[in-house]
Amino acid sequence: PATASPVSSVTGAQLDAWMAKKNPGSPLVGLGEVFVREGRANGIDLRALVAIARAESSLGSGPGARARHNAFGWGPTQTFASW
Repeated sequence: PATASPVSSVTGAQLDAWMAKKNPGSPLVGLGEVFVREGRANGIDLRALVAIARAESSLGSGPGARARHNAFGWGPTQTFASW
């Protein structure tokens, strides 16, 4: 049987704790399980998703990111309905 990879053992709670430590005001704190679910469903390292959000928008805390719910820097004016 396949062994669990380090990525599969990361929990939403662990991601939330890391985001809260790095940026306590982040609107993404509390969405750790979403990162886990979507990363796994799409074959993307969920730690990379969080790292991209940190690099692009300070975990959604930048003014442009907050106003547009755009944590990943997709286009300078791309707006989303929610995080």
